[in-house]
Amino acid sequence: MNRSEKILDHLETALTVAREDLARTGGVSVRSIENDIRALNATLAPAARIVLEDQARYRLVVLDPERYARSARGARRRESFNDTARRQAYIFETLLIQDAPVSVEALAEDMKVGRSTAAADLAKLRSVLDAYLIRLRARTHVGYWLEGEELPIRHVLLDVFFDDIYTHGQPAWQRERVDAVAARHQFDGDTADRLARWHAVMVDRVRSGHAVTELPSSYEALIGTAAHRCAAELLLASKPHLPSDVPDAEALFLALPLAAMRTPLQESDAPSTLSADDQLLVDSIMARIRAEMGLTLAMEDLDLLEKFVQHIAFLLNRMRYHVRLGTDVPGIRDSYPVAFRMAEIAKDVIESEHGGDVIDDELDFIAAYFEVFLHEQHKRTPKRTRVAVVAVPGTVSTSLLRMRLAELVSDDVELVVLAPASVDERSLSGFDVVVAPPGAEIETTLPILRLRADFDQQEFVNWVRRARAHAYWGARLTGLDHLVAGLAIPEQFYVLEPQDTYEQLLASLMDAMVARGEISGHVRERVEQREKTRAMRLDEHLGFPHLSDPSIDELTFAVGVARRDPHETGVRIVFLLLLPEDSGGYDDLLVQLYDEIIRLAADKDFLDRVSASTSFHEYLLHFLKGPTS
Repeated sequence: MNRSEKILDHLETALTVAREDLARTGGVSVRSIENDIRALNATLAPAARIVLEDQARYRLVVLDPERYARSARGARRRESFNDTARRQAYIFETLLIQDAPVSVEALAEDMKVGRSTAAADLAKLRSVLDAYLIRLRARTHVGYWLEGEELPIRHVLLDVFFDDIYTHGQPAWQRERVDAVAARHQFDGDTADRLARWHAVMVDRVRSGHAVTELPSSYEALIGTAAHRCAAELLLASKPHLPSDVPDAEALFLALPLAAMRTPLQESDAPSTLSADDQLLVDSIMARIRAEMGLTLAMEDLDLLEKFVQHIAFLLNRMRYHVRLGTDVPGIRDSYPVAFRMAEIAKDVIESEHGGDVIDDELDFIAAYFEVFLHEQHKRTPKRTRVAVVAVPGTVSTSLLRMRLAELVSDDVELVVLAPASVDERSLSGFDVVVAPPGAEIETTLPILRLRADFDQQEFVNWVRRARAHAYWGARLTGLDHLVAGLAIPEQFYVLEPQDTYEQLLASLMDAMVARGEISGHVRERVEQREKTRAMRLDEHLGFPHLSDPSIDELTFAVGVARRDPHETGVRIVFLLLLPEDSGGYDDLLVQLYDEIIRLAADKDFLDRVSASTSFHEYLLHFLKGPTS
């Protein structure tokens, strides 16, 4: 898929996207993205247009849906050597079908590009092939050729270049055979499509004289399984279109995508059973998350938990048989950083216990499960935000106001109408925030929002969220939406000298806190003990150590900043969270803090500015201005 196709897909699925985000994900400049957009608009006109709206975000505007569908297909099928991925696919395919070495000059002439461009593409292709243990050989005045086993070559075709090499789809008979098998075994569309890709590669390679004659001995565990029987059925149906001497190993090859995904076939092999080893692996993952992040996922949805265990089991099969999902869950890393952090921990556990590599596509799916777990856990949190709406009951204006507010807040916010005459400290007990009309005289220590008819709806939602953090965790009502700003207080903000290591910077922060009497020596020792067990350095620039301990009386959130030049390595910020030992009240806080801190770590420029703060006031101002300032 070339860059223009990726842009179009992004716009169709994300609805709008920032120009800088497209440049970052594409690894190119904003100017290159602008050129791509102009080319796409020329292709899509007059059916659709990509427009640049406020805040430099692109949006796809479709004027003629039917005509757009045709234009978009044309844009995606455009055969061009203007994209390096397409050129690499062409080079790989050429080297596969040629019996003799191919010169760089011949490749450049075929693709109508310069010799230096073709040479650069060959260098990139070599890097891709190295990961599959395929060697791109070269000899001066002779040319380039490939050396490698047949199975890795097929994996390259499937994982990297399938869409470019098999652009025109498969012959009708191939899809018919696959669809017939898929219908008999009740495969869903994704499984049928995946099987069709493997079948297409098998047919292509067998017909060109490159059949698989032998597979690793570990694959023999599939012989006799439902996946293997189904694959043998498909191979038998395809034999009229293949050479007469197709090896039996090809059936085992076709079984791989079926064994690596959950399908009705597994039910016939072992209905509703899960391996004890798989369940123990998931237990290890949850224990590591608890140890590293201090978060306990109480997964009461047993059906969802079972699906997760099954997903991990099939992931192990995909690793064992080198099968890639071929799909992902777009935006997981940026949208759900806490869940993605959990997925990275799961990856480390899986790789350390089973070996192999968990690829990025798998991380996205694991993170999707964790985000659902977190969402379900949040819904079960007993605490609700209670909002007192001071207004005359029974009037149409009060009913309208309550209806408008209810549309803005989530289910965990309770709105209660109180008559103005009955409002006092006693009646407001148990509420977190008060909503009142302008000019209403109310004596309370609670935060009051005085709303006029044309109030800013999003800012109301923000204030409810701030009021909740204030009520539950003591966050200051500063008007800032970041907990790392709301929880911080001047007495717990420290400007530190840069240190060589994260451990030294954390020690420097705690030394300053002990000197001020903010923490005891015992708490300092407990933090150090926990760090020795599992260091909480999130990346090379930032740490988030946290501790829950019976000796801690109240929530403490300290910030230590150490200014460094942007090009310097080393930790710049340490956020230290100390919690009373209360297992029920702080998981939600930890999740929100992790979310903010992981996002902060991902924005190096903003992180550098925040860490350069010379005072608490300057620290807060950075969050007021935001990352883009």
